[in-house]
Amino acid sequence: MSNLPIASKEQVDVISAVVAGNNVQLDSVAGSGKTTTSLLLASALVSKRVILITYNARLKEETRNRVKLNNIKNLEVHSYHSFGLAYYHDSCFTDSELLFILKNNIGPRRPLVADLIIIDEAQDMTHLYFDFIQKFLRDINSPHQLLVMGDRLQCIYDFPQKGADSRFLTHAASVYKSSTAPWINLELKTSYRITKQMEWFVNDVMLGYPRMKSVKTSKQPIRYIQGDPFRSVPEFICSEIQKILTAGYKPDDIFILSPSVRSRSEEYSSPIKILENMLVKKGVPCYAPSSDDEELIDEVLSGKVVFSSMHQSKGLERRCVFVAGFNEAFYLSFRDASREVCPNLLYVASTRSKELLYLWGEYPLAREIIARKPLPFLRKELMVESDYFKILKNYTLNEDVQSSSPPSTSPKEDKGITRFVTDLTRFLPEKLINLVLELCKVKTVTAPFADIKMPPIIEAENGTIEAVSDLNGIAIPSIYEKRLCDTISIHSELNEVYLPILKKGTGANETHKKWISTIEKDPETIDDYLRLSNIYSSYRSGFIFKLEQIKNYGWLTQDVVEPLLAILEKTIGTENLLFEYELRLCEFKWGSVSNINITGRADVLSKDVLWELKCVDSLKSEHIIQLALYAWIWTLTRSEHRRFCLHNIRTGEVLEITGVENLEHIAGIILDNNFRKAHITPDEEFIRKCLEGESEYPTGDCSGCLIMDD
Repeated sequence: MSNLPIASKEQVDVISAVVAGNNVQLDSVAGSGKTTTSLLLASALVSKRVILITYNARLKEETRNRVKLNNIKNLEVHSYHSFGLAYYHDSCFTDSELLFILKNNIGPRRPLVADLIIIDEAQDMTHLYFDFIQKFLRDINSPHQLLVMGDRLQCIYDFPQKGADSRFLTHAASVYKSSTAPWINLELKTSYRITKQMEWFVNDVMLGYPRMKSVKTSKQPIRYIQGDPFRSVPEFICSEIQKILTAGYKPDDIFILSPSVRSRSEEYSSPIKILENMLVKKGVPCYAPSSDDEELIDEVLSGKVVFSSMHQSKGLERRCVFVAGFNEAFYLSFRDASREVCPNLLYVASTRSKELLYLWGEYPLAREIIARKPLPFLRKELMVESDYFKILKNYTLNEDVQSSSPPSTSPKEDKGITRFVTDLTRFLPEKLINLVLELCKVKTVTAPFADIKMPPIIEAENGTIEAVSDLNGIAIPSIYEKRLCDTISIHSELNEVYLPILKKGTGANETHKKWISTIEKDPETIDDYLRLSNIYSSYRSGFIFKLEQIKNYGWLTQDVVEPLLAILEKTIGTENLLFEYELRLCEFKWGSVSNINITGRADVLSKDVLWELKCVDSLKSEHIIQLALYAWIWTLTRSEHRRFCLHNIRTGEVLEITGVENLEHIAGIILDNNFRKAHITPDEEFIRKCLEGESEYPTGDCSGCLIMDD
């Protein structure tokens, strides 16, 4: 029995167009029910074979569950990678493996039968995914129709490093020539997520034209918060969230979205971290990812207020959403974003809410000019008090501005560009990843010989699920360091840097006293090391939710830890070891970009080897690239010879980078990728390259580089 709703007029138009034998280019606004449309369409075409390609694994699983629930037999749902796995190759979990299928022109291993192919989230398609779809369509080798759908304003991965292009949606009729059926352009403009107030704000204030239609009436206005982002606004939002929870909302009804959640101890005064600290101290369960592109796992998010980057929130929704950085400070994170029209990222963030929407606006009294200003593209003449819009001023004209905000960098000041090595490894296109790996000339020193299981998540005493893989990875090397050297590098850093911060003005804060007590004593048990690792992780990130939500540290036993330590001893030895070795390249110039500071920490430095340690299921390409950058910094700043090795403690595997002569070129590829500006190909050129099969994957010049291992 089907649980699908009755099709709307817009959905009926789509179904009718496909039934009539057309291809459809479908522009669908946020919350318009694209997945429901696909299910309704498949249900109407019971004699046809339908394949739906989704953008990510989360949407794939959600859609598969709905297909099963509604007993739809003729619809097969895949992500790009799961489709490659099902039809082309035994291993297809990464973009590199998709590229392998293309480069080797691997044919389907079982018959490909499809009458209708639905391509979802087409605005996020890259040239690699397009080429893979084109191969798939050629391999069908039978008449078929296409439904290409997405939201052109939700294309948020169109920066050069990621390479998404909304024209795979908006020019679908021009670039997909495998089907001879005529093309029709249709729209899903009705959003079943947003309220009438949100419709007004997005259409009239943000975009300036009628993009979306809402069917939801509400008495809740858009709330626009003004005030000191370092004091009054976090205090107000904390209080507001407590009121919302008292009114019947649950913690996992609430999103707090920010341009970025990436956190370092050097940025300890981030408003987002101040707010998280306040909520956690009030007993509100919270979660914040460790990076802006970390996958959000449902069971870890459950029961918690979630802090997320705007990018991570795409495809998700919650009843109540707070959007931080909804002022000109947004451009500190995205300097190249448009100031004349609404950036897609802010459109995405502002369309995640189903009921309550709070926008964290400007602070008119701020010392920094950029923080005083609202977003420049907003129609400010419309932002007046009404039933649809409420301004919440959290400041007074005579307040002490000098003490309200910590000093921050003025846009006119040039303190250089700081990049952490792990930042530089993000968003490398697959062709560049493959090129870098070739240049690294990776040699297997020790093949995997063990498979020691460690829990990646635990259930905390309050019932929440907490991710602990990062704590495992900190604790094991620390235990080993203590046994060998009678020192613990993370312990020393906490004592020297974090302890004075905690003691300063803590008063009767019992939470801080517990942390101080942990830092001041030497760890003895495995539980002690895990607790210390949690404090260190919190100190480095600025988020404290794990410290408050994890009370029991007994998830690792001696039976698990001792084999891991034995593997470490066998691999890295016991003599002349330095742990948490800092690598820093200061005031470096690359091309037209000057005053670059690059920093990172190698896990262990021995007499002969610089070691990067991992505690994971399997080593990944980004781990090798991270080590290559450490090796490059070492060769630039040190004269002593070292080998450069990557070790997975759980499996015993050891990989070595032997292409040391290529390190400068490797760094060049990565830095070029990180600092290059977007270049928009004219539409005619874009279409021509798609039709002629000219890939636009970023490439690098290998001239003068030794790729093959002697």
